Amino acid sequence: MAKLTPQTILFNGAGIGIGLLSAVYMINSALFTPTIPQCSQRYQKAIELGLKSRSGKPMTPIELETRAGLGSSGVLENASVELVDGAPSAAALKVRLEKGSGSVHAKDAKPGGISFLWKPSGMAGATAACLSYSVFLPSAFDFGGAGVLPGLFGGADPDVGGHTRGFATRLMWNSDGMGQIDAELPNASSQQGASAGGEIDVQIPISDSARSVPIGPSAFRLPRGRWVSIEQEVVLNSPDKSDGVARLWIDGTLKIERNDLHWRGGKMSGLAGVIADVSYGGVDNGYVAPADTALHISALQARWK
Repeated sequence: MAKLTPQTILFNGAGIGIGLLSAVYMINSALFTPTIPQCSQRYQKAIELGLKSRSGKPMTPIELETRAGLGSSGVLENASVELVDGAPSAAALKVRLEKGSGSVHAKDAKPGGISFLWKPSGMAGATAACLSYSVFLPSAFDFGGAGVLPGLFGGADPDVGGHTRGFATRLMWNSDGMGQIDAELPNASSQQGASAGGEIDVQIPISDSARSVPIGPSAFRLPRGRWVSIEQEVVLNSPDKSDGVARLWIDGTLKIERNDLHWRGGKMSGLAGVIADVSYGGVDNGYVAPADTALHISALQARWK
């Protein structure tokens, strides 16, 4: 038997330690898949939809409506810019939600909240985009039946009268504050898009009249009483492939990830901008605000490539 020396013991101990560390690393790698960093960390340049006028003061409702452009809804009536202590941006957008009002995209609801399209210069035709903002819901905020927050769109401008082309991805909450991505698509009920749109495979039945499908239903709960960071990423699919991506981060944690989506068809349309919808309800439901309330949203930031 070989004589044990202090050097031998140290050498054998080091070998055992290395072996244990290797085993732990292998087990950890097998059990835990590293999550992809937030899209704001992977897209270089950000364009912000500023909320201050050239004088440095918060924009007036008229200035906001001018910035929102033609086709906007509710901006003059329901939006204002405020300086809010502790907000992620210097100024925040306050959106009033009147009792009984719903989405401008719903067929049988009184239009409420705000809706406009933001098309950052240079974004048209992008194949991937990242949207970042934060939202503050009051502690007593009533989620009602459902509601929507801003997302991304492409293919064609969403058609308020009836979405027949393109796609849009809003963040949606339901009655108990659980959230998902609500993907608006042409021919959503059959999950087979027209030439400018796409298809998404979903696990729940969709009515024949549906214009949207859920991605990651009940994937997270939207907190109240504090600022909540939201980041949404859309990566378009390759030609004739279902390899498109949708991701959503809440407070820096990846909550939704799908990488098997078919956003666009033969004409290979691109991303176009941000659909800034803030209201109760959605494109496929007539839920309305149960009481007068308001929420705050920080300045929107868009990145693309």
